[in-house]
Amino acid sequence: MSLTGTLAEVFSSFQGEGPLLGVRQLFVRLRGCDLTCRYCDTLTSRSGLGDLVVERQPGSDVWTTLPNPITAPATADLVLGLLSALGPHHSISITGGEPLLQAEFLAQLLPELRAAGLKTYLDTACVHPEGMALVAECLDWVAADLKLPSTLTVPIDPKRFADCYSAIRHRRFVKVVLTSTVTPHELGQACTLLHGLDPPAEVILQPVTATREVGAPTVEQLFALAKVAASFFPTCRVIPQCHPLLGVK
Repeated sequence: MSLTGTLAEVFSSFQGEGPLLGVRQLFVRLRGCDLTCRYCDTLTSRSGLGDLVVERQPGSDVWTTLPNPITAPATADLVLGLLSALGPHHSISITGGEPLLQAEFLAQLLPELRAAGLKTYLDTACVHPEGMALVAECLDWVAADLKLPSTLTVPIDPKRFADCYSAIRHRRFVKVVLTSTVTPHELGQACTLLHGLDPPAEVILQPVTATREVGAPTVEQLFALAKVAASFFPTCRVIPQCHPLLGVK
């Protein structure tokens, strides 16, 4: 029996964050999120309700509307059809929202994508260990977004991140979004947690793309925060979101 999922959008673009910065990916954005990030830049995907839109010509901002929910085989066909028309892509990025809220759907979709020879990449807040356990073997990369308490309206129990991160089976890195309110002490607490889980973790510090509601750290703050992270991890880089600079999604 094919399970259905609710998707927000499917489109081709360049990965704008982390160590795979700049690679061409086909993005499959799922609907629904249970987090309260103050800097959320995908507000329309937070709701589990709404249609699916597909951009068939990259960068055109012309979208085809499809109904939700959609089955895993139909989603795989949509992805493969786009790749056939658009040419080679590095990988398929599963993003949200929070994709692990639809882990059972992904547990059907991801094997179909991998059976077609595609690499898979999951962007997640990494706080749903049961969901990660369902899909971990089918993921080539996981971008685990470690949420700092000051960046959330409602903080998350750190154990949820720890359990979910421990369930990852293949390549992974940790992204930490930095706002103007993040302190070295707060970041140090998060690094202590992560170091206990994965001493050689690859860590990306991402200064937030500032909005009217949320400010980015100053240069002085950024150097101080980078110093804290570098004292814990051998691989720690500062990489801002780059897709807004290119004017793409």
